[in-house]
Amino acid sequence: MNQWLIDRCRRASIKTATVWGIVFAIYAAAVVYNFADYGAEALWGVILIAVFLIWGLRACKHLLDINEHPVVKRAASWGDPLGQSVAMKNDYESPQMKNRKGSRLSDRYIFREGFFSFNVIRIEDIAWAYKKIIKKRLNFIIPLGKDYEAVFIALGGDLESQGSQKFVDDALQFVSARNSWALYGYTDDIARIFKQNPKEFAFTVMKARSGKTG
Repeated sequence: MNQWLIDRCRRASIKTATVWGIVFAIYAAAVVYNFADYGAEALWGVILIAVFLIWGLRACKHLLDINEHPVVKRAASWGDPLGQSVAMKNDYESPQMKNRKGSRLSDRYIFREGFFSFNVIRIEDIAWAYKKIIKKRLNFIIPLGKDYEAVFIALGGDLESQGSQKFVDDALQFVSARNSWALYGYTDDIARIFKQNPKEFAFTVMKARSGKTG
């Protein structure tokens, strides 16, 4: 059992279930109390309750059976869970790269940890990686700068690593030095192929890589 990974995913699910549970209770109380006086507001409250309840139920589902967590399920196919647990813990605690936004990169793994989430992929499983630039504007007019992300598409899932432009560029270079067979850089053609069948995209790239190395 990869106990280290399970503990990380369970911790994120507990936070999510707790916060959404509190929000659900607050909105439910507000709707019940004000329903007769504020019809429109109450309706929006019901809608928000439904949205929050979906997130909360998903987190509760993972808590009831942590093996159904998508990250845990993905890692289950990597073999030797005990060895993974030790390797992940060591790599997480002593990464080659990290930033304040929860991203950590080691020679084997990329980790992304947020308050409500935890994600990890293997560098060897990455099929496509590119830099994403998000332009921020106030009222869709006034420029407010840019956000940068390194997007990694891998077997069984994907991961987005946010950070400064330098960190994102360095992260992509770091990964390409350890996985030279992946596709790097964004093009409309690659994006179109990926959107056609995201689940098969990584498998196709990995199969092509195996053919070249075989």
